[in-house]
Amino acid sequence: MNRHLRLAAIIGLCLGSWAATGFAQTPGGGFAPQQNEPPALSGSTELDALRLRMEQYERELQDLRNQLHRSQGESSLPAAPYPTTHELPLPADDAPPPHDERVRVEEVEIQTKPTYHIRGRLFFDHVTFDDPSALGVDRETETGFDTARIGVEGKVYENVEYQIELEFEGTEVDFKTVYCQINELPWLGSFRAGHFYEPLAGLDEDSGSNYQMFMERSLAVTAFIPSRSFGYMVQNTALDEDIYWAVGMFRHESDDSPPARGTITGDTGDWVADGRIAWNPYYDEPSGGRYLVHVGMGYSFRTDSTLVEFETVSELGNQRGFLATTVPGDRNYSLFVPEFLVIWGPWSVQSEWMFVPTGPASFWGGYVEASYFLTGDHRGYRRSDKTLTRPVIVEDFFSVRTLSGLVCGTGGWELKTRWSHVDLEDGAGPLRGVQDNWSVGVNWYLNSYARMMFEYVYEDVRLVNGMSGVANNFGTRFHVQW
Repeated sequence: MNRHLRLAAIIGLCLGSWAATGFAQTPGGGFAPQQNEPPALSGSTELDALRLRMEQYERELQDLRNQLHRSQGESSLPAAPYPTTHELPLPADDAPPPHDERVRVEEVEIQTKPTYHIRGRLFFDHVTFDDPSALGVDRETETGFDTARIGVEGKVYENVEYQIELEFEGTEVDFKTVYCQINELPWLGSFRAGHFYEPLAGLDEDSGSNYQMFMERSLAVTAFIPSRSFGYMVQNTALDEDIYWAVGMFRHESDDSPPARGTITGDTGDWVADGRIAWNPYYDEPSGGRYLVHVGMGYSFRTDSTLVEFETVSELGNQRGFLATTVPGDRNYSLFVPEFLVIWGPWSVQSEWMFVPTGPASFWGGYVEASYFLTGDHRGYRRSDKTLTRPVIVEDFFSVRTLSGLVCGTGGWELKTRWSHVDLEDGAGPLRGVQDNWSVGVNWYLNSYARMMFEYVYEDVRLVNGMSGVANNFGTRFHVQW
């Protein structure tokens, strides 16, 4: 219908123009000048006639457009006044080009159904230990998957998001991060409920194992910092993007691998209150965080109705460490965690310390780690919640054979070192003592989502009973995430 109407309008205009120029159709089907042609017009008169004819055609074309809109059920557009030729001012020699004052309206896609995105990770490790016989510990060589996880994340309409992440450990399937969250709340920012990290050690623990500099977390973090727990949390970026805060309530007895039914039971003595605040005194906007300074503090008020226990875990592999201590339960205690981070181009320095006064005993520990990218890359930082994220790799690893020969990309090469310390001399138990670890290694990033890690860890252990020893450990990891 519309095509026919447009075609008829064009044909009508053409025939009308042809007839107006003084031609008539011949019997043979051709066209010839009319015999009753009027006298020739002067140049000025002929120009005026053509001008009037063009104005008439424009008015007819506008009428056809209005008819087309009416046939489509749309409101008729008002006929736009077409200026005649003699009304158009001639531009001056130095006049700027005409400017279109119309405002362009961008289309915004509104989310009308839930979305999903598959996520996961694979860590394949090989770790060897050379343990001292004096400490009575003989850890065995490990080879296999340290982590194999799969999950899904997405949004339910515009302001509700979710994440489900499960880990496969032999015949077991364990919860990891599983939560639902409401965003864009006035003043509060977002509200989260589920099984997730307590807001305490934001750099080494809360950032997640995907973005750690080393294969495993430091001694003090594994000894003092709880991992994921069941609970509720409110978090927000206050005032501007430079300040972040979070507060939450969690069940203290829930661990990183809850029961198969995904719940925890208990009546008293297992709720804890956590809080974290972090600030960027300096953040380089143009480079997207290639240069920044981060300071923060985490705090937890905790209670335990049975027994408070702190023990170390090896900084390579998944086996128990050398130290452990206990404190009688049914008491309240606090946990303080100051944070510090500097990312300055390819350089970075990161540190967190834990102080745990429990009344009859006090414990403490922490770590300092540094890295340097030989290839000019830099570590990633998520400004929204003041945690680490995947690094920014300048050139991915690749190998392509061309006519000029083999062309290769280097990927990102990162040198790293760490000193970690933990003091578990107080409390009770035969494994109380102090331990210092020194680690060095190299990370080779094939891209921002895959890397190979090589580490050496020197452990120095001193127990309160006078026994001591050192251990030499080596580890490698092939790490892929998506």
